[in-house]
Amino acid sequence: MPNRPYIYYDYTKSLCPTCLELVDAKIVFQDEKVWMLKHCKTHGDSRSMIADDVEYYKQIRNYRKCL
Repeated sequence: MPNRPYIYYDYTKSLCPTCLELVDAKIVFQDEKVWMLKHCKTHGDSRSMIADDVEYYKQIRNYRKCL
């Protein structure tokens, strides 16, 4: 099994930052931040930071599930 530099947390859909097509995305924890890893068939891989605090992100996600 390959050793990855992140911890996988969730799967979602997002937009390619170049063409704005709907793409698959992983939510991962790396370096105490929350990242979205995206893959567009045309433009390749991209990533964006969606939170700079993993614990805060988890609390927000749990709060939204209770609504």
